[in-house]
Amino acid sequence: MPTAQPSTPHPDYDFAVIGGGLTGMAIAWGLVRRGRRVVVLDEGDTAYRASRGNFALVWVQSKGQGMPEYALWTMASAQRWGEFAAALNEDTDLDVAFRQPGGLHLLLSEREVESRANALLRLHNQPGMQAFEYRMLDHDAVEKMLPQVGPEVAGASFCPFDGHVNALRTLRALHVAFARLGGRYRPNHAVERIEAHTGEFRLATAAGEIAAGRVVLAAGLGNARLAPMVGLEAPVRPQRGQIIVTEKVAPFMNHIVHTIRQTDEGSVMIADSWRRQATMPRSAARCSPWRHNAPCACCPCWRGSTWCAAGRRCA
Repeated sequence: MPTAQPSTPHPDYDFAVIGGGLTGMAIAWGLVRRGRRVVVLDEGDTAYRASRGNFALVWVQSKGQGMPEYALWTMASAQRWGEFAAALNEDTDLDVAFRQPGGLHLLLSEREVESRANALLRLHNQPGMQAFEYRMLDHDAVEKMLPQVGPEVAGASFCPFDGHVNALRTLRALHVAFARLGGRYRPNHAVERIEAHTGEFRLATAAGEIAAGRVVLAAGLGNARLAPMVGLEAPVRPQRGQIIVTEKVAPFMNHIVHTIRQTDEGSVMIADSWRRQATMPRSAARCSPWRHNAPCACCPCWRGSTWCAAGRRCA
C-alpha cells in the first residue's frame, strides 16, 4: 500500500481503494469503520469480477505447501470468519450464510488416497508450520458423512475448519455497510493513471481526478497494469475456470466437497476451477452421484433437475 510523503495539502480522501470486489470492499469497509475518509474507484458492472463468479469456499486444508505462512494466514482467516459475518450482519441485517460444517476432498483411487495423505504430511512437517486438525477417511466413513457419494470414491481427506459462504450476498453486504458508514463508492471510475505528488496521490479516472493520501490496489487482474505506476510489481495472470449451477433443490448435503457444494438457497455448485474444458470435468462426474446428465437412484432429489454451464440453462 503506497503512502505519499506528508505535507500541507489535504487530499480529498485518506484512502483510495481501486477495485470494488470482495477484497476491495472488505478493506474499504474496515477502513471506514475506523473513521477514515475512503473512496472506492470501480469499473462497475462491466468488470471481469471474480467476486461474482467464484466457488465461495472458506478452505483451510492443503494450503501452504512451500509457504507455511500462507497456511497460518488461512487458518487465522477461517477462525475469524464467524466474527466477520456477524459484524456485517450487525451493520446491514444481511446474513451472508457463513457455515463451517467441515470439508471433504474426495479421492478416486487408493493411489490418490496415499498421495493425498503424503502431501498433507509434508505440509504439516514444514518448519514453522502450525498443525491443524484433519483426518483421512475410507469410503465407508465418507459415505456416512455424504450418503450421495459415488461408488468410485476410495476415500477423502476431511478438515473441520473448512466452510463456505454466499459470496454474492457478502459482496452486497459489504457495499451496503460501506455506504451506511459514509464511504464513497464511484462506479465507472476505471483508473487510468496514478501519480505521486507531495502529500498525496492523484488518480486519473475515466470520470475525473481523485486525490488521496494512500492508495490500495485491489483491482484483481488490473493490478498487473496499476502496480508499476506506484513502483510495485503484481505478476497476476488470468486463469479460466468453470462453475456449473443446478436449479434449487431440497437440502441434502451436510458437508462441502472441494468440487461440489449446496448453497444456502438450495442450488448445487459443481466446479473444478483450474480446468479449461467446456464440459463437466471427468473427476467431478465420477465423484458425483449421477453421470451423463442423468441423476441416479442414490440421489432422487436431483431427478429432473436442470443445470447451467457457462451461462446456459439445459434440460
